[in-house]
Amino acid sequence: SHSITQNGDEWEVVTIVDLDELAQLKQVITYRSGDLYYKMRWELTNTGGESFNDVRFFHGGDTYFGGDDDARSWWNADQNMIYVNNLTFSTSGIMGFYGAPATPANHYFGGNYSAGNDQADEKGRLRDVAVSRFVDAGYHLEWDRETLSNQQTWIIEAYEAVTHPTSVQVLPPADQLVPRDTTITMEFVVHNLEG
Repeated sequence: SHSITQNGDEWEVVTIVDLDELAQLKQVITYRSGDLYYKMRWELTNTGGESFNDVRFFHGGDTYFGGDDDARSWWNADQNMIYVNNLTFSTSGIMGFYGAPATPANHYFGGNYSAGNDQADEKGRLRDVAVSRFVDAGYHLEWDRETLSNQQTWIIEAYEAVTHPTSVQVLPPADQLVPRDTTITMEFVVHNLEG
């Protein structure tokens, strides 16, 4: 099933897929008009009657943004973000993909998106590398879970963000949900992409 709802400036796209009577995957994408990022939430529910072991969830693929298709990939360990930037900054900054602090990705890949797809499909494991010399890059993230019991739901949250076309970029942290009147520290990365 698939639905799109709008509440003021906020949009929500919900897609539900049954996976061969073994599991159900619910994807919720939330976007607020004018923001430079959107939130993805996946809910994988075991409906097969038995526990699953060594469960892995992959998301990613080719990238295209800012009217160019000549991106190179990078990994930022401080933000746990895989991101790409085009060869020129005249039309775009960066496009990044990262898990929420409560659900950080376990593995990543950036580079030839077909190689990333092959790692996920055939090997079942991303290589934890960003091949920055490869032009026309894509990116992938992988989340791992030891077991998923019958009727148990695994929730993963992630963000995809873009930035304005400048050679000095600010990589923002993911949104965090904290109790009222709590003091937290959020780390932003300032990245100089100029020679």
